[in-house]
Amino acid sequence: NGRPVIWAAQKGGQDVFLARPVFEVRLEGHRGGGKTAVLTMDFLREVGKGYGAEWLGILFRKTFPDLKDFIRKTKKWIPKFFPGAEYNQTSHVWTFPEGETLTLAYMRKPDDYRNYHGSSYTWIAFEELTQWADPAMYTQMMSCCRSPVPSIPHRYRATTNPSGPGHDWVKERFGLPILPGHIHGPVIREELEDNPDQYVERVAIRVSLEQNRVLMEADPSYRA
Repeated sequence: NGRPVIWAAQKGGQDVFLARPVFEVRLEGHRGGGKTAVLTMDFLREVGKGYGAEWLGILFRKTFPDLKDFIRKTKKWIPKFFPGAEYNQTSHVWTFPEGETLTLAYMRKPDDYRNYHGSSYTWIAFEELTQWADPAMYTQMMSCCRSPVPSIPHRYRATTNPSGPGHDWVKERFGLPILPGHIHGPVIREELEDNPDQYVERVAIRVSLEQNRVLMEADPSYRA
């Protein structure tokens, strides 16, 4: 339509991640693949679509200092898409013109879950998932991914490098490793204990430095 493109998903893990209609999706890969960017855009693509205050997102890192880079990047990107969006430095919440919100939070220990028990979010994400040594906090927050609005999307998302104290449980949960030459692993279907006719699905998707053509063209020496 003649307007400049601010951001677009690149072919490979990024566009597959955004197109995957699975409740729980994990984007994995080494640094430089653009994981943080595509995770942010996964939330932003539903902003301004009429959901208003019902589109509620929350993103976790293990500690608050870990959030600094994500906060910096959102301050760079979000005003370009939504000039009326405001960031509250105290509560660490982005509020958008139509009422959507994105909360940036941390969860270091299991007791931190009590701060969110009873809350409702339609989009929940964890950055660097393998930094959590066990899956307790990750799986507990699933009970908060809900909405009384029947047509609104529900997404549970995560990114991670292939290392960290939680490497083993993440590998087992998502059926890793992804086979060479493949972008995603198997879609794992988990039946609900109280209703075998219902289930949730999860899948892991790989993004690589080679797929991030923008970075490779801008900084060819990054690989070294």
